[in-house]
Amino acid sequence: MVAVDLNAGEIAWKAPFGEGSDGIRTHPLLRGVDLPERLGTLGNSGLLVTRGGLVFLGGGDPYLYAFDKATGAELWRGATPFPTNANPMTYRAESGRQFVVIATGRGSEAALVAFALPGQ
Repeated sequence: MVAVDLNAGEIAWKAPFGEGSDGIRTHPLLRGVDLPERLGTLGNSGLLVTRGGLVFLGGGDPYLYAFDKATGAELWRGATPFPTNANPMTYRAESGRQFVVIATGRGSEAALVAFALPGQ
């Protein structure tokens, strides 16, 4: 993931998101190689930026990730029952509580998963 400072026209920060494939981690040619914790996840899903400065992103792992918009630091990740495959969405309930929702899985193994943001 790359954030661009549009005022300066420069890259503000870069951060890999996602753990990466087990197929890569267990590949025989990489045996003995010290791999980083985060290899990144392939995906083409879009992201969601909240007014509070959170960037939500899914993209192939069974997680929804939240990053700090200013620094790129991963702040949270929530497990989903299936790999994420859509852009996250947000809505505010009548009570004022904000939720982030993402579609996961496909076919008979599909679910919409909602996470509540901390209360105001």
